[in-house]
This record gives sequence, structure tokens and C-alpha cells, in this order.
Amino acid sequence: MGARGWISVLAVLAAGCGDGPEAEPPAPPPENGLSPITGTLNYRERIALSPQAQVEVRLLDVSIAEMPATTLGIERIDDPGLPPIDYRLEFNPANIDSRNSYVVRAEIREGDRLIFTTDTAHPALTFGAGNTADLLLVAVDHSPPAPPPLFETHWKLISIDGQPIVTKVPPEDAHLVLTEETNRAAGYSGCNRFSGGFELDSDRLAFGPLASTRRACVDTMELEASYFGALERVDRFEIVERELRLYGGPETVACFVAVDPVVL
Repeated sequence: MGARGWISVLAVLAAGCGDGPEAEPPAPPPENGLSPITGTLNYRERIALSPQAQVEVRLLDVSIAEMPATTLGIERIDDPGLPPIDYRLEFNPANIDSRNSYVVRAEIREGDRLIFTTDTAHPALTFGAGNTADLLLVAVDHSPPAPPPLFETHWKLISIDGQPIVTKVPPEDAHLVLTEETNRAAGYSGCNRFSGGFELDSDRLAFGPLASTRRACVDTMELEASYFGALERVDRFEIVERELRLYGGPETVACFVAVDPVVL
């Protein structure tokens, strides 16, 4: 075949190659070799999530101890349905430093109410951790804490007849302690120690005559008089969360708050 023949054949082959679809170039590998974190969220309770539920998954940089973690990626999923819940957490690979530590955390909320959360941090990306994380969430207990007992609790005085009272820190604060075995009340008025009896029947409470030491305190004698006067008027009590409320008829005559046990 002559030179012109070979040129014609090559031209035909070139034209034929141009008629087909062009091959797509291969996708470049993720920067730093990192790809999005994927996994599932689950919880043990057999509870269906409401349509108002929202999942939030975060990638956190926790490299600096005793400092707030830095969020590097967030995925939010509305109305996630039943578990297991699949997620895909995107982040910028350029922000990842192989010398740093990263964890994945997740929570599920209904409005402002947190209902499930991870209670452990799941490592990701560095120090042998990969880009998959299957997370087990735990239910958040919203039941109110048990109220402190009436007896043997250090009740710090915080108001008399609705007026706030500011006193020292325990045990030198104005306070009250009731002992069930002896039906004795004891405390401190801000100036003098006092003690006396009390009578209790269901929510009915009355204090007997109180005996006290006889120190004269210029700054706190008025407080002491008001405190003793309030205790004389008490006929009923109520504990609300960490507060002890003492009533005289319909009025709140004194209010206390439970504080941590102290050596008196």
C-alpha cells in the first residue's frame, strides 16, 4: 500500500474514534486520602421517633485538653424514622492533621428537648481510626431528681416573708436541721445557735419554744428576730425540688434550699 493509502486508513480510524463517547477521566482521590465519615446511629430503647425529631452528627477536633472541642463537620437529618439511622458526615480534608485527635458525637432532639445522645466519644480518621463509625446512643433521663428528705438535711435560709436573705456559706449560714428520732430542730440564726422541739403530722408542722445562745451581734440581730418570728408562725411545710417552704396560713413565711452535707 502506498503512502497515500496509509494516510487514508489512519484518517478513517481517527474519524471512527471521534464518533464514540469520550471516556470520563478518573475521579481524583480525596485530598489526604480522606473521604466522608459514614455509619449508623442506634439505641436500645424500643421508642419510635416523632416526625419532629432531628439527628445531629458532629466531627470534633479534641486535640487540646481542657479546651472546647472544634467542630469540623455537621450533618443534620430531619424526621430520621426508625433506627438504624444511616448518616454521611462531610468535612474538609484540608482541616485534618494526622497529629490531632478526632471523634464523632451524635444526638437526637425533639425541638429543644434532648432525647438521645452518645455518652462516649468514637475516634475517627487518625491514630488507626477509620472513616466509619457506628454509634450507640443512650436515652436522656428527664425525670426530676428525688427531693431531699425533710430530716437530716442542711436547709439554708434564703427568704423570710418573700424577702431574699443573703448569709454566709455553710456551716456559718442561717440554716435549719430537723432530726426525726428526737423531734428536735436545730440551726443557726446568723448570730446564735438555737434548738427546740417540733410537732409533725403529715404536712402539718409546728415548732415549739426555741432556746438559743446569747451572743449580741450588731449586724444580724434583726435577721435573727425575723427568723425566730417566722418559725413561730409555721403550721405547714412543702418540699418543692430542693426547696423547703414553710407556711403560716396561706403565706410563705420562710424558704430554705438544701445544700450539700457539712460538718456542723
